[in-house]
Amino acid sequence: MKVDCLMGTYGRYGLICEALACFLQQTRLGDATLLIQNQHPIPLRLDHPRVRIVNEKMPNGLLFSYDAWQADTDYPRQLFEFL
Repeated sequence: MKVDCLMGTYGRYGLICEALACFLQQTRLGDATLLIQNQHPIPLRLDHPRVRIVNEKMPNGLLFSYDAWQADTDYPRQLFEFL
């Protein structure tokens, strides 16, 4: 699965719903995939072919340890391969 958009969160469910709705309403994205990385103890669940949720606490620097300025289109894909 190719990851096109990455969203990190810690239990901000109202904002998650709003961001998810905006992502899924985009018409120019085609089959773009959203990876939601939830670090909150209460897991998120959603069954949608364009959304993957990872309910795990990750080390604090992991999401930002790759220099996205060098290859910003490659960053979500590398994080997905790590998971």
